[in-house]
Amino acid sequence: MCRLVEPRYPAALGGRSPIWAKTVAAKHIVDATVGRVGDQRSPLQFEIPRSLQRHLADSLRRLQTDHIDLYQIHHYDRHVTGEEFWGALENFVTRGDVSYIGTSNIPGWGLAKFQLLAQQRDFLGLVSEQTQYNLLNRAPELEVLPAAEDMGIGVMAYMPVAGGLLTGKRSADEGTRSAQAEVEYSQDLESNQQFESFSNLCRELGETETVVAIAWTLSRPAVNSAIVGIRKVEHLDCLERASELQLDRTTLDEFDKIFDIKKGWALLQKFIRGRRNMWMAEFFPALATRFKRLLPALYERLKKQIESFSIC
Repeated sequence: MCRLVEPRYPAALGGRSPIWAKTVAAKHIVDATVGRVGDQRSPLQFEIPRSLQRHLADSLRRLQTDHIDLYQIHHYDRHVTGEEFWGALENFVTRGDVSYIGTSNIPGWGLAKFQLLAQQRDFLGLVSEQTQYNLLNRAPELEVLPAAEDMGIGVMAYMPVAGGLLTGKRSADEGTRSAQAEVEYSQDLESNQQFESFSNLCRELGETETVVAIAWTLSRPAVNSAIVGIRKVEHLDCLERASELQLDRTTLDEFDKIFDIKKGWALLQKFIRGRRNMWMAEFFPALATRFKRLLPALYERLKKQIESFSIC
């Protein structure tokens, strides 16, 4: 069968055009959106059930089906309560329009929050989380993967080859996805020694970099599947081999040495900065005014320490 992928960003959220594509997969899957992650108030906040119902109806019509196996929420609005979240989605399952609910790009604490709320409502809750995870971006190991594994949530890892950076190439042509990924990951294919060490290890294994990168992602205990962007038919050739390849403990340890999460990468720093900025935006202002008035010197010192926080 085909995997039918709906646009992740509805027009109500300033999203993409309503174009859907067919790719190889086992079931019908629809990615949907409740709202944006961040402090900006979503236009859906005050009419969650009606907005979701409208988008679900549009998805069913475009996909020419009357049922969706897995309905994934791509990001969510922090202002939406758990009661609103589950109240709308439980209704879809009860009516038979949707079988299971999943999420995409939800932090670990968000998975725990919504899963516990679902248990309190005597509802199955989340069955999947789609997150970006690969050898270059191991930030999910800090929160998302442990939470998903503990809560019984399956993980679908997207970008296992990091936008082409882990495919063995040593340069990226301008305008290509790999060139864009270099900027996203703050990496340079020509000068970064990690990629050279990675390729050498792959050659010792007798496998291509693409196969090994995907196999590594699939080897992680919490990961159930990997989502690979396919642009050409020949790109499919390596997927079967990647799903069969078993990496031994010694090889996995070598990868940990090459891509050491303790050293921190740009995306890991971005992850930490995001948590810091959330704290500054949501908690710090609550006491900042009074604190600044009473102890101005200590206030400025604490603020600078928070802004300069790093794990490197």
